[in-house]
Order: sequence, then structure tokens, then C-alpha cells
Amino acid sequence: MSSSKGYNAQPGDDIGILQEAKVNLMSRSLCNKPEYWNYTVPADMLCVGEFGGGVDACETNLGGPLNCYIKIEDRYFLIGIRVKATSCGEPNRPNVYLKVYSHYYWIEREMNITSN
Repeated sequence: MSSSKGYNAQPGDDIGILQEAKVNLMSRSLCNKPEYWNYTVPADMLCVGEFGGGVDACETNLGGPLNCYIKIEDRYFLIGIRVKATSCGEPNRPNVYLKVYSHYYWIEREMNITSN
């Protein structure tokens, strides 16, 4: 689930209310095809979007979260932070998120915490 506060369709229609969108993960090999991101998405990134467009966060939401609901835990986990974007829900342009887990040890060290 991608979420952001603000735009409901295109920049200029800011409604100031937290919005959420259920989105699909896309394989990195598909995302890196020339018609999408043309081989610019590295392994520590996730691609999210719909082929036909229409459902997505807008480009103003860089740094926004990508959460995944884990039913057995009955809670959401942060899995991505938005780093590449196009305009709202543009067809054939998935959004790109940094994989949080790929940077888990850095985050842990910076927060000065240890896991059990």
C-alpha cells in the first residue's frame, strides 16, 4: 500500500487528507525494460505500479512509504521509501522505492538499536 497526504489526481487538487492506494509489485526485470525505467533500477529497489496507470502516489510524494500488510501479524510493515516517480498514475511508468530491508543494518546502526 502506498500512501501520501495531498493530491487526489494531479498536482493542484491538494485535498490535505491522507490517501492510500493498493498497488502491485512489479519484477525488477520487467521494470528495467526500455519502455519502463530502461535498466536504471538496481537490486536494492522495488518497482510498484499498474500497467494501465491510474492508481499511484504522485511525484510530490518522494520519500513516502510503501507498506505491506502481513495478515498473520495483523499489521503493516514499511518495505519501501519512494525514490523515483513520474506524474500521478502515468501508464507504463512504475514508481521506484528503496527496499528498506536492504538497508536494515545501516538503519539499525544509525538508530543505535539491536534486534532480538
